[in-house]
Amino acid sequence: MFRGDHPDLSRTVGRALKLARDLGHPRTGSEHLLLALTAGSTVTRGTVTGSTVTEGTVTEGTVTEGTVTEGTITGSNVTGSNVTGSNDAVASILAAHGATEAAIREAVHRAAPAGAGAAADRDALAGLGIDLDRLLGASGAAALDRPPVREPLFPLGAAKARRRCARMRPPLGLDAQAAYEASLRLALSRRERDHRPEHLALALITLDPGVAWVLSTAGIDRQALLADLAAAFPPPRRNPLLNLERRLARRTRHRDIVRRYQHTTGRTTTSAAALATLIGRA
Repeated sequence: MFRGDHPDLSRTVGRALKLARDLGHPRTGSEHLLLALTAGSTVTRGTVTGSTVTEGTVTEGTVTEGTVTEGTITGSNVTGSNVTGSNDAVASILAAHGATEAAIREAVHRAAPAGAGAAADRDALAGLGIDLDRLLGASGAAALDRPPVREPLFPLGAAKARRRCARMRPPLGLDAQAAYEASLRLALSRRERDHRPEHLALALITLDPGVAWVLSTAGIDRQALLADLAAAFPPPRRNPLLNLERRLARRTRHRDIVRRYQHTTGRTTTSAAALATLIGRA
């Protein structure tokens, strides 16, 4: 049974919104989601009440029942004095390829205020002799976050969800919304138990042109990074019937993920073919 968003993923999205807000950026884009992933679940100082961790890893935090000194905490519950955080695995792989918090933050600064997606669009159009800023006119980069004129019939409530994202502070951009939806669909297609940070990382690096721009700006080999993430987080093993169903439906689900991402953002995905192998073997 699918249990929905893992707490680590919810914290990652919340952290992305806070990062965008703290940086003074007018929108939360896919680049802020990537930046939030580089931070793992680490907080330099923090307090844990009872036995529940409110925010990721505490390196010098106090627990009501015992003390954590220079320890790490995984998930949301303290099970001992030394436990390890779950989205730290994603952050470790990113860091091993040079996608550290400092490196990604610098690229995010360069993309502001319009965002990394707009930066990728600007570079692509410049090669054709088109000035993106002139094309957008007075509306500016805000035009890139206008929702599609027609939302798909399913899932129900898509338009309402877009309005809710627009009311966030700062608003959640269409690229971030599309990446989140793609990562959720990836988790469902793989027959995972939870929607976790690794699914978001895989979706961002496989599909999003803005994240591709950030990684290129930071001098990071995106294909090598994707290969290591895919190896670290393969599709789970399931019973023979579920494995067969996943294999038979792989092509359709792959097409739907790509199509919905492109419909929402108006952008072409970066490595759509690689997504099929992330769902499962043919």
